[in-house]
Amino acid sequence: MIDRMHQLPVIKQAKVLGISRSCLSYQPTPISEKDQRFMTRIVQLH
Repeated sequence: MIDRMHQLPVIKQAKVLGISRSCLSYQPTPISEKDQRFMTRIVQLH
C-alpha cells in the first residue's frame, strides 16, 4: 500500500488512503512462546 520509494511523500500517501501516519510506524512486538501457550489454554478453558 505505502511505497516509501514513490515520489509522492508518505504523508500524502497515507492521507489519500485515509489512514493515520502513526499506523505506518507501528511495529508489533512478537508474543513469547510461554504467553502464546497461556493464551491458548485460556481459550480452551473458556
